[in-house]
Amino acid sequence: MRTIRAGALLLAGLAVGTAVPTAGAAQDDAEAVMVAAARWAQQRLPSGSLRIDPHRSGRAAEAAVLRVANALGADVGTLEATRRCTDVMNPSTCSLDSVVLLAFAAPEIRGDEARVRVYAWYRQDSAREPVARESWDVVLRRSGGGWEVAGPSRR
Repeated sequence: MRTIRAGALLLAGLAVGTAVPTAGAAQDDAEAVMVAAARWAQQRLPSGSLRIDPHRSGRAAEAAVLRVANALGADVGTLEATRRCTDVMNPSTCSLDSVVLLAFAAPEIRGDEARVRVYAWYRQDSAREPVARESWDVVLRRSGGGWEVAGPSRR
């Protein structure tokens, strides 16, 4: 969440040191949560080119997902355009144009805690299944001016 620190001033009757949310703070929080969760997921996945799928990100606003991709230095692309299969019924015939493709569910933010599901498709060294899939429910806690991953959820 982007904040303006009131510091030694009193703004609109707020106590000294109170954080004042800027316009769009909820949207900024959701984007910051997705960026932090994506960076956490990237540490568990093969390194290389990253794509974000805005269409598979469900209720997460597409425009926000595009800004997340930009913040991560990632390309934008759908799973359908990124994964190639000569026989969709046979996973061994599939490949991925990117090393990793990520998508997000809409983050749930309650106070200083957030949860977001991260979906990942990635290349792996397997003739039987060269494109693997993972998903995590990631828990984050507000830390200073940003969000920090506390770990995967135990839902």
